[in-house]
Amino acid sequence: MNLIIVDDEIFIVRALQKNIDWQAVGIDETFIAFNAEKAREIFETREIDIMVTDIEMPRESGLDLIGWVREQGYECKIICLTCHGEFRYAQKAMRLQVSDYILKPVDFGKLSELVGRMVTEIRKECLEKEERKKGELWQYHQNRLESAFWLDILKGAWNTDPDTLMKEAQKVNIVWDFNRQYQVVFLSVKRVYQKKQDWNENPELMQFILYNISRDTFLTEEDANRAGWFGESCMWAVISAENSEGLYGRLEHFIDVCQEVSGVGIVAYVDEICYGEELHRSFQRMLEYDRENVSLERGIFDILGQSTGEQQDSRFYQELRKFLKNREWEQAEHLADEIWDENCYITFRKLVLHEGAGEYEIYRCMEENQIDREEFWNDELLELADKMIHSAGIYKEWLKKSVKRIRDLSGPDRTEKKMILQIEQYVISHIEERITRENIARAVGFSVDYISRFFKKETGKALSEYIMEQKIERAKELIDKAEEPIGNIASRLGYSNFSYFSEIFRRLTGVLPSEYKRNSRTE
Repeated sequence: MNLIIVDDEIFIVRALQKNIDWQAVGIDETFIAFNAEKAREIFETREIDIMVTDIEMPRESGLDLIGWVREQGYECKIICLTCHGEFRYAQKAMRLQVSDYILKPVDFGKLSELVGRMVTEIRKECLEKEERKKGELWQYHQNRLESAFWLDILKGAWNTDPDTLMKEAQKVNIVWDFNRQYQVVFLSVKRVYQKKQDWNENPELMQFILYNISRDTFLTEEDANRAGWFGESCMWAVISAENSEGLYGRLEHFIDVCQEVSGVGIVAYVDEICYGEELHRSFQRMLEYDRENVSLERGIFDILGQSTGEQQDSRFYQELRKFLKNREWEQAEHLADEIWDENCYITFRKLVLHEGAGEYEIYRCMEENQIDREEFWNDELLELADKMIHSAGIYKEWLKKSVKRIRDLSGPDRTEKKMILQIEQYVISHIEERITRENIARAVGFSVDYISRFFKKETGKALSEYIMEQKIERAKELIDKAEEPIGNIASRLGYSNFSYFSEIFRRLTGVLPSEYKRNSRTE
């Protein structure tokens, strides 16, 4: 044990060194300093247990030195030497946690007795501290053993027969009661909204923070030893049935605090209350629900309250089809947005079925509106499609934007322009047949009067005139080939009256078919 004497009067320091048998009172080594600066140097290099210091010294007083000692966190005992007996010195010394003070001139016997008493106190405090550390260490290991025991039960490490569980509980000093019931809570970090770098660089620290939050919010002192982490992002807890009252409210508070403090979205899965031997089955059920969860990112999921809702899903897509077919785009977009809310639980299998049904309705609507697939898929929709297999939220976003994309590509202008293209394609593909406006109207799905009026408006020429132009262009191609007589060509193009054909040919080309043929040969 070490002691330091601090006094600016050298004769007092020497007197204390000579007149007190320091080893007899338990001091192993004595250090001296004639000012506060030297004393600080000794504190920084040596371990000091007791300091005897004068209060009044030049430049820096003993009380200033004591203040520095306490600011640095040194826990040594302190005895003050002073020539004054005023209460104000004692009062300030007490505030600085000074153990005692002695008036000068120093009574060596009294100081020796006081130091000896302090040595005894320090030794006693050291023993108590060591015992306390041993107790804390034992409790720490006991808590870890207890936590590991419950995790092994959840994982199914042992048989669930009474004798096995009783023996394993006794190994870690746990009282096992087969009549006691519990409730498993499985907590999964589904999304990191903030502090992603902290999670990636130091996940252990983040786990420590969330565990401490759980102890402050929903875990009782008893339940705290029945909780832990399962992997990097999942936490489990076994709650005693008697502590489960108000559990949902406490879990909601836990989820809110975790998002506020650590920036994470947590889903809490809660199963039914069960006996100890049933915990493994309950835990496996929760793992399965978490693996299948592709929608819920935050909140409480009650496993007992889960239902499939398959009939409701079927009605949804029937309703969507009706809106798309009737070109009621706003209603379709709104319906897509309402497919499920953010707290709805969707399994991976169910999401795949939804995506199949949604893509079918979208492709069906594209065909009805004659939208090419290459034109439909823009970069945004492709990016969403790549990710939606793993997220119900992204699938909903894809469905909404797909409806909007069809709406944008199916505007009035586009529909009418497509009708012109359809008419032209029909005429070209049936050029060697008898073409009527009625046939064209049936092919494009509009009335005869509408297509005739609209074609004239958009192209500046009558539909009948366009048909004649295309037939004469085809006639010119056939005449150029010189493979058959002109009369056969006229008949082939649907003209039963050759004179009528010749008149139309001359009107559109400026020459008769026979003249065109002679000119073609001479060129």
